[in-house]
Amino acid sequence: MKLDKRTVDALAAEERERVVWDDELPGFGLRIYPSGRKVFVIQYRNSYGRSRRMKVGVYGRVTPREARSRAKVHLGRVEDGHDPCEQRQRKRGSRTVRDLAERFMAEHAPKRAASTQRSYELSWRPILDAIGAKAVREVRWDDFEALHRSLSDTPYGANRVLALGSKAWELAARWGWWPRDSANPARRHDRYAEHPRGRALNRDQLRRLGQALKALPDGSISSAALVATMLSGCRPVEMCRARWDQLEWGGRILRLKKAKTGPRAVYLGAPVVELLADLPRMSNFIFPGRDSSRPLHDMRSPWVCVRDVAELREVRLYDATRHTFISTAAQLGVPRERRKLLVGHVPGTDAHDRYIHGLEEALLSDADNVSSHLRRALFGVTTYTFTSR
Repeated sequence: MKLDKRTVDALAAEERERVVWDDELPGFGLRIYPSGRKVFVIQYRNSYGRSRRMKVGVYGRVTPREARSRAKVHLGRVEDGHDPCEQRQRKRGSRTVRDLAERFMAEHAPKRAASTQRSYELSWRPILDAIGAKAVREVRWDDFEALHRSLSDTPYGANRVLALGSKAWELAARWGWWPRDSANPARRHDRYAEHPRGRALNRDQLRRLGQALKALPDGSISSAALVATMLSGCRPVEMCRARWDQLEWGGRILRLKKAKTGPRAVYLGAPVVELLADLPRMSNFIFPGRDSSRPLHDMRSPWVCVRDVAELREVRLYDATRHTFISTAAQLGVPRERRKLLVGHVPGTDAHDRYIHGLEEALLSDADNVSSHLRRALFGVTTYTFTSR
């Protein structure tokens, strides 16, 4: 039928929304809502072959004759290679990549651990420098390819930029900022090879590190925190923020309410418990900072000091703590799933891994073996104790 005033008035609303198309002008139609509202639309395919639909006018505000005239203009521009929908969005002030970054950090990032949020911030910087002012809908695969290549000197960081971009444009599609039927511009790129990072300290390196630790002044809270982290397999930030009320002396468990992977239990070997028992209670935090109402900020200062004295300048803090603890546990025969529980890694996805219960006794025994082995490697027959000055 031809969409003129007589036929438009005669078309009644139904239970479901429907579109009636004009016979004389292909791509021109009338959308009829269950409420009775009638809207003139056009439908076409742009130069990428993507089907697009755009409102031309609301019946009552425009006549069928006016709507037909507008439709002819828009469809004629399509024949010339233009995309009326894209041009309209651009006129309305499309959301920019900077807008996407702000919403991403405000809504998505808080659901992740603090360390992941810091990683997001670092990865957004090169994206915003390169395409921050660009409209989200105008970003193309080539934009991310060029950005990825420009970061070839830092392959790990370059790959993290792609990972962040992939998630950001996935959310943009969910929020209506990016067409759902369009390919994600940060996906299907050839990523740089990533060499495994981290190392475990050997026995000689541990001995040198232990000598450097014993050379530190007595009463150093930060050095005590460093040793406790090495002997427990904790993440440094977890140990810094640990509180006395989270410590179960009888069960030798430190129950962290907020860790990287959520609440978790840290199973403490006897050497760690002995060290904690020597500490003075100056605050609610086991390792308070200069302001006793706040936790120790980090362990960088004592680590840099002992690392340099031990001539281990290329060794990272995570190498001396997490990597060495996990490697030592593996060498002592601790099963893989129990190693993951000891250091707070997420259990396996297999149902068998999720239904392992009642391992406290075995995990405490593992913690005893690993921490005792590491203490001997660090300090020989001499135990490390905290002595306040």
